[in-house]
This record gives sequence, C-alpha cells and structure tokens, in this order.
Amino acid sequence: MLSFCRSTEEFTAQTPSQQFDVYVKALREEFEEPKDSKCRRLASELNAMVQDPSESIDQFAFKYKNVLHKLDKLGGNLSKACPTYITSQFISKLQPHIAHHIVLQADQITCLDKATEAARRIEQSFYAKAPASQSLTHWRPCRPEPAARKHPL
Repeated sequence: MLSFCRSTEEFTAQTPSQQFDVYVKALREEFEEPKDSKCRRLASELNAMVQDPSESIDQFAFKYKNVLHKLDKLGGNLSKACPTYITSQFISKLQPHIAHHIVLQADQITCLDKATEAARRIEQSFYAKAPASQSLTHWRPCRPEPAARKHPL
C-alpha cells in the first residue's frame, strides 16, 4: 500500500508533512486494534489483575490506574460513572492481608485515591512491625544443635 502511495502523482505533489500523515494513516489502518476489541482486552486485563506478593501498593495502583485510564480514554469513563465499583474492585485485587483491613474501613473509603492511600498506610504498618531480628544485617549463622549432628567430632 505504501509503495502505491509513493508512485501516485498526487502523493508526490504533497509536502513532506502531508506525506507523513498519509503514511501514519495507512499504518494505523493496517495495524491499529479495533476499539471494541481493545476495550474487551483492557477490561479482561483489569479483571484478571491481582497484586503480586512482591509488588508494592504504589506499583500495583499505578498498573491498575494505567489500565483504567486507557479504558476511560476509549469513551467508557468508567471511573467517573462507577467510582464505588472501581474502588471495590481495586480492594478485592489487593493482597488478602491488606484488603482485609481496608474492608473493615469500607464506609470511610469512597474513591480509588482514598483506597490507595489506606492500603499504603496498612502496607507501611506491616513493615514498621517487622522485628529487627529479621533484618539480614543482624543475621548470624548459628551452630547446629548437638542432636542434629550425624557424626561425632
């Protein structure tokens, strides 16, 4: 298709900017995902999303909001139409030990930003409660118990 565009008289009479626009339009027509297909894919991605154990609240919230923003750009505007649904879905996709604490405060959490902030505070409280003995800087190897030895020394 692009080679056809180059050979036409009309195309060569255009400015480089116009030629570029023709190329971009042709490429979009060839490779762009249809809007309804993209919407289904993003909704499925949002539905399947869960927080990984190694993922922080901020990382997961960024990923969740990014997909939600892409859905909103397609015209659904889901986050404004159903903020309670979006917030409850976010909470349900968090790690269970974090989501449990947020569900107990559900009446106070009315939007996604408040849910993210509450989850962040809960996550930080878990890190603050970790005893210092779990830190690797204080870790020392210990000798095995005498009963655990197989061969006498």
